[in-house]
Amino acid sequence: MRKIISFIVVFVLMFSTSNIYSQGKERRLDIASPSRNDPFIAGILSWYTPGLGQIYTENYWKGVIIWGIEQSLFFTGLLMIADINFGVNETVGFQLNIKPKETISDEKKVICVSLFLTLGIFHIYNVVDAVRSAKDFNKKLYALHSKVDYEFILVNNTIYSGIKFNF
Repeated sequence: MRKIISFIVVFVLMFSTSNIYSQGKERRLDIASPSRNDPFIAGILSWYTPGLGQIYTENYWKGVIIWGIEQSLFFTGLLMIADINFGVNETVGFQLNIKPKETISDEKKVICVSLFLTLGIFHIYNVVDAVRSAKDFNKKLYALHSKVDYEFILVNNTIYSGIKFNF
């Protein structure tokens, strides 16, 4: 009787915590798990904050580099067309004044426009790369899960469990 109760307890615990057998081997990734990344969310995150989609897909250095490149392009273009004064005022506290430059040469206009066009193209690349990174992350996750299989066998009222690796 003790073996049957232990079998039932192990059976319930294993199948309540894992949906591997109930979903089947082919549909294992249909289970929503915290480690799986949604490409749509990665794209939205990168659209609003450059590099955040890459960080979401665990490409930390790539996300930081993309964030730095986009910020550099934006502020370089902004400094070419605007005068920015930042200081401390006794009555107000911190003070930030941004006003357009009075005279801008044609060369600086061309450089500024090209910087902002480059920023736009790079931003689109950032979003597409975040979606691609999420898909690649999910493929690696699926490949890892498809190589490991758990087995539970009942033989003569004895439970045998094991891990099977598929190469």
